[in-house]
Amino acid sequence: LVGASKDSPVHTVDKMLRNVMNIGFIYLMVPNACVLHMVRDPMDVGFSNFRQPFEGRGTPWAWNLTDIAREYSLLQQVADHWRTVLPDGFVNDVHYEALVATPETELRRVLEICGVPWEDGLLDFHKQEAVVHTSSAASVRSPVTTDRIGGWRAYAQHL
Repeated sequence: LVGASKDSPVHTVDKMLRNVMNIGFIYLMVPNACVLHMVRDPMDVGFSNFRQPFEGRGTPWAWNLTDIAREYSLLQQVADHWRTVLPDGFVNDVHYEALVATPETELRRVLEICGVPWEDGLLDFHKQEAVVHTSSAASVRSPVTTDRIGGWRAYAQHL
């Protein structure tokens, strides 16, 4: 955030799984930040985490379904806490299902909340050639899809 100013804001995206724990610190350091909290069906979240081979550092809970459920519940409680104690509009929920069903509508809503102007090409993110160093590297190379909604259902009897 060095060099950020009112006239040249810096936008940072960090989708670390436990970032909700840092929202209070973010508020203290950048009280005018726009924090987006992705909300998604708990079963889809759990299944997504379980099938992702995380390295293990910081995610030892991701290898056990019971631990994943506990972690999800804890993080939702923390998010609820921040929504209660911080000013309205600091933590903004973005519903995954709405985002993938109507990406332009939802993206325009989110950008308006954060005071960021619309730019042509935002929906063409998958055409970017920038290096991606996250577990979602493959999915950012594809257009938005609803294919991941309810993906856990095919394995319901095992979950």
